Amino acid sequence: MKDIHFWGGVGWIAALVLIALLGDRRGLLRTARDLERLQPSRLNVGQKINALLSAAFALLFLASGLLLHFGEQDTRFRWASTVVLHDGLLYASLVLLTGHLYLALIHPATRHSLRGMTTGKVSEEWARRHYPRWFQP
Repeated sequence: MKDIHFWGGVGWIAALVLIALLGDRRGLLRTARDLERLQPSRLNVGQKINALLSAAFALLFLASGLLLHFGEQDTRFRWASTVVLHDGLLYASLVLLTGHLYLALIHPATRHSLRGMTTGKVSEEWARRHYPRWFQP
């Protein structure tokens, strides 16, 4: 089970690296620039906070996971709070995931956005209400 967990983590990080290298780099750079300002634009503030936390968690999961893995073979990599950090990230990630699912599937004001994520289309009325900047010249 430990090996499945480790290689699943390696696969997750590898997938993120492949997306960064082979994906739409201009789009990723546009999104990164958009994340620098915590003002609504293409993404709302909640989406920006979620993206920033997800990126930070990915780096912290990678660092703590590698320390845990290599710490089993060499005591130089054993740090006292690494397990606490790794486990804490799990619980914080679960809270973010639960909130994300609630907003996407249940909350009436944001549930419509799921259609936009799955089909790429939302009603003009919904877009005007939630993203008025999309309509500004």
